[in-house]
Amino acid sequence: MRKITFHFLFVLFLTVAGSAAAQAHSNQSLPPLDVDNFHIKPNPVSSYFTVNLPEGLSPVSLEVYNVLGQLIEKQMLTRSQTKFDSSQWKSGVYLVKLVSENNSVTKRLVKN
Repeated sequence: MRKITFHFLFVLFLTVAGSAAAQAHSNQSLPPLDVDNFHIKPNPVSSYFTVNLPEGLSPVSLEVYNVLGQLIEKQMLTRSQTKFDSSQWKSGVYLVKLVSENNSVTKRLVKN
């Protein structure tokens, strides 16, 4: 009976240790998302703008809100550079929010 108990505890220990190691590895390999490392160009925009992310950060969810807080665009970004068409948007100020696995960052975008 001791052998069965010992075997069960050994397997449980390996599972917990494996999960902790996988979590530590995934947290270390992702660059942090912050205001300084995601860029929107050009800003102000007239028709097209590009969102640039650090390499290895994707997938990231992009959400664009108007000044009334209405969601007007939502998309998953799977590349470090993505181009958007804003030609149909009204002139004004928009909020571009990026949501990664660890946090979210919001920047202002002006549409001419």
